[in-house]
Amino acid sequence: MIFDVKTPDFRAEVLERSKTSPVVVLFWAEWCGPCKQLKPLLMKLAMELPFDLARVDAGTERELAAQENVRAVPNMRIYRDGAMVGGFSSARTEAQLRAILENAGITSSLEFD
Repeated sequence: MIFDVKTPDFRAEVLERSKTSPVVVLFWAEWCGPCKQLKPLLMKLAMELPFDLARVDAGTERELAAQENVRAVPNMRIYRDGAMVGGFSSARTEAQLRAILENAGITSSLEFD
């Protein structure tokens, strides 16, 4: 599932949801060039891998970005069991994103014989 999150919904949409499924949060902004590269890659991976993708427009959700101590965009965070378990700032390649997600225990549920 891919969805947008606003400040009042962050706890329910991210922290509570992460207790049943990993949630990747992407803090981005319209003016951010690297965000335009990272956002479609994460959306593609969210369709392939077992995690939910929450997008936060840090340009309009400044209160939430400040609350989560986001100092630069793009900023990706991985939440499991109600807590942040990983993340990074700056753009990454698809291979790097896959490695980060795999290190956080998010892998394809498909098994090959």
